[in-house]
Amino acid sequence: MSIKQQPNYIFASRFSALRKEKGLNQQEFAYDFSKYINRGTAYSFTTISAWELGRKTPPMKLINSLSSYFGVSADYLLGMTTNRQGRRDEFALGSKSREERDILLEESKLELAPEEYKKYDTLPVFASFKNLELKNTWGILDLKNQRIVTINGHIALGQYDIKLYAYPLPGEMYYNFWRIHAYSLQTLLQTNVFWIEVYSNDGEIRQKYSGWYEHLPDKTGIINCNNGLILPYTGLNVSYCAYGMPVANS
Repeated sequence: MSIKQQPNYIFASRFSALRKEKGLNQQEFAYDFSKYINRGTAYSFTTISAWELGRKTPPMKLINSLSSYFGVSADYLLGMTTNRQGRRDEFALGSKSREERDILLEESKLELAPEEYKKYDTLPVFASFKNLELKNTWGILDLKNQRIVTINGHIALGQYDIKLYAYPLPGEMYYNFWRIHAYSLQTLLQTNVFWIEVYSNDGEIRQKYSGWYEHLPDKTGIINCNNGLILPYTGLNVSYCAYGMPVANS
């Protein structure tokens, strides 16, 4: 099987091109990238070579770190869009008519039964209001506090007659939804308000630091809109990831 027949050839090709754009050979890149993500030991030449030959693809968390390092989106690195800052939905749906997009989105919509809520705790969900009390909206399911956190505030579960949906396509369910849509630093700097999800095994730290953020006035970091906690840009896609509200229709 030739390299071009490998399923991860596009990642291999784009990764190699981006490394060369930085003017680094494989050994220099291994050292510089390892330093960027605060890795104790540098990646080996054989690992970098395997990525560029398409023999191996890094795990998703590392893909996000690579996208931040190169200043491109994770979807671009994985070959899911031709736009360096683009998202998978733009690549998959952009060339289709509005009617075709509506059909695809409707078919991909996953209505969540109450017993499934736990599986989507802390993940994006779409709230549809049966009696139209509020505008249908995306938000983050927060079961601990029995609410949905939206960019405009909190919606208490049980307060309205609503249905919750999740919108990853069935074939994409094995990906962590927020990580595959994680922002690069360039995209983050162009976004005013965004959701931050912290990587930690400590539930209290995740609860404390995850939430809606905006940039500090001097652009030296980001600040939590609710509690004022500050995170540095250097932690993006290393200790935390950022993303905006997914769009169901455009």
